[in-house]
Amino acid sequence: MITYVSGQLTINKAALTIQADPKKSVYGKDLEELTYTATGFVNGETLKNLGFAPRISSTVTRTSDAGAYPITFSDNYTSDNYEVSYIDGKYVILPASQKITWRPKTVLDVEDGDVYLTATASSNLPVVFNSANDAVAYVNQIGDTWTLTPVSSGSLTVTAMQHGNKNYNAAEPVTVTFIVDGEYLSVGNEKITASDHIEVYPRLFTHSVTVAAPSEIKQVELLTMSGVLQHVISKPGSVIDLSSFGPGMYLLNVTLEDGTFKSVKIIKK
Repeated sequence: MITYVSGQLTINKAALTIQADPKKSVYGKDLEELTYTATGFVNGETLKNLGFAPRISSTVTRTSDAGAYPITFSDNYTSDNYEVSYIDGKYVILPASQKITWRPKTVLDVEDGDVYLTATASSNLPVVFNSANDAVAYVNQIGDTWTLTPVSSGSLTVTAMQHGNKNYNAAEPVTVTFIVDGEYLSVGNEKITASDHIEVYPRLFTHSVTVAAPSEIKQVELLTMSGVLQHVISKPGSVIDLSSFGPGMYLLNVTLEDGTFKSVKIIKK
């Protein structure tokens, strides 16, 4: 005797993964369109057979800072035939590049005084400057303004730099060679010649600095970085007492009896 027993055939849902595609763009540029990729369709089906369209969004905007932002799905719909899994993504804003533009006059004269340094960065971030030879000309910052002060005849290079920030990579430095004509005049209008044989230490000091020189010191001038004379000491010893002056950055101009000279930046704590 044959007995037939009915059964049940269960068709499980197919696994379907909907994943946000990773995106990236450069700070300040247009954003890429958000997209996603679905994997796991069977029987030749596509998103059109799903019965809904996944909705995708991100907190990133065109003005967002450089960094990573989530790409997420909202209204995570389900399907009769698919077990749908959603995987969020990431939108990365990369720092932008920048360029320094600087075309200064490169032949200077001591008697003409300070020269404004006007390099600009395409990012509009402030540019900073560095002189490779303070004995010929030194740079000085007053607020947002930078100047180059010629001191004595010779040549030097000045480098313009913009170190970047969160949204901009550092710019390629621009180095310009300057030729300085003429001689520095001390407070007493005496012509003097720059020397690399004069040492001043420590440059960062609390009370005093020491001057090491190959001959006797004739005069020491202390000036603010804007060129305002603060103090003149005639025939000082090797130790210069500056304890009565406030903290900050100064220029110490040292003139020897043989007419040689050196201008040094010092910082009082």
